[in-house]
Amino acid sequence: MRKKNKLVFIYIIAVVVLALVGLYIINHKTAQTSTDIQASQTASSQAIAIEGQASQSASKTVGASATATDPNLYTNTKYGFSISLKDGWSGYSAVSSANRPDWAQEEVDFTIKASDGKTYTPLMVYIVDISSYSESLATSVHATKITQGTKYVYLYSTWEQTPSSLIALTDKSIANTIKTFKLQ
Repeated sequence: MRKKNKLVFIYIIAVVVLALVGLYIINHKTAQTSTDIQASQTASSQAIAIEGQASQSASKTVGASATATDPNLYTNTKYGFSISLKDGWSGYSAVSSANRPDWAQEEVDFTIKASDGKTYTPLMVYIVDISSYSESLATSVHATKITQGTKYVYLYSTWEQTPSSLIALTDKSIANTIKTFKLQ
């Protein structure tokens, strides 16, 4: 009987020790996660130094302009659409891509220069002739359909990974930008 009591006591001690180790690990991971969240929030709240004027750079695309009343409203008269570039897009450029894919009538790259001096392309808008468009095309090129007009289908794709210097341009803010897309 005494042996049995000792074994029970040892099992109880072992369970208590394991429970304490488990609590320590959970507490340590929670503290680590809090530190990571605070670091992320600090990075998000830092200002992003972006150069350029929207009204100057938007006119680089043929048939495009930024309006005098709203320099963040990009309008493409050639392909009949506009898009409002607000949160985090200050100093953007809209340029016709020299490397547009064969299946697209036009590719407009919305680029932005970050504080690290590099230029990034967080948003690409593709204009596809309506007779050339198919859902399988959009899927195969990892693009998402925005809308369809009488002559063109409009698709977009985004960067795969957000550079830390442009943390303000998250997938959510790009999705909100796409919601402002309008046919003229």
